[in-house]
Amino acid sequence: MCATTTPSTHIEQTMKLHIRQQNTNKSLVAQSNFLHHLDPNIYDIVAIQEPYLDQCHNLHANHNWYTIYPKEHYTNMASTRSQVDLGSSDITVVQLHMVRGKLLIINMYNKGCQQQGMKQATQLLRARARCDNAGTSDHHIIWVGDFNLHHPMWDEGRNLHLFMRENLEKSQGFIDAITEFDLQMALPKDIPTLHTLLLGNYMRPDNVFTSSSLINDIIVCGTWPNECLARSDHIPVVTHLNIKIDRQVEAA
Repeated sequence: MCATTTPSTHIEQTMKLHIRQQNTNKSLVAQSNFLHHLDPNIYDIVAIQEPYLDQCHNLHANHNWYTIYPKEHYTNMASTRSQVDLGSSDITVVQLHMVRGKLLIINMYNKGCQQQGMKQATQLLRARARCDNAGTSDHHIIWVGDFNLHHPMWDEGRNLHLFMRENLEKSQGFIDAITEFDLQMALPKDIPTLHTLLLGNYMRPDNVFTSSSLINDIIVCGTWPNECLARSDHIPVVTHLNIKIDRQVEAA
């Protein structure tokens, strides 16, 4: 979610960007609790995976937030699993303007068995790379979401049962992609983002990656376990960056 342009706005620069991401497990209770207690004076962008949608396919966000749906939400509404245009219901992309270039924020839900979210996001980044070769190299990336991938690079070593060949091969394709686009993992290794409701195990399907050009601008990237939602087994992930962003402010 992010603010949209209105005729009565003017541009100011903010020194920091605060992002919070959450998988709400398609639960109205979890999502309402999340959005109604989230302080818009602290967070600039909220990236939701597996949102609750009502019978009219609306998110039920409150007045503090502007909702951005994937374009496919309007043509294939039952499949929307991502909130933050790519022709995919699993990916939402917004572009912000920093002082030192454009910032692309990708919010993705990646279904583990099909890997469509990862494949389509990779296609997007390759298309942008071709633009960079044409002379627009001032592009930076933040990639957040529920990746549904397991690998010793981010999961705790005790989860050996997750490191079967099939999982490692899927994860290797993603590792190749972040290497290709010069992305680094911002959320430190061994920090779990999921506490399974059924077995109580801690895992790491959610993650945060940024361009290498932004890695030193990260103030904090971590989880807020004490703010876990009812009816969701995903742990909130928060990323704060010290970067100058153009912000549209409504006139008083």
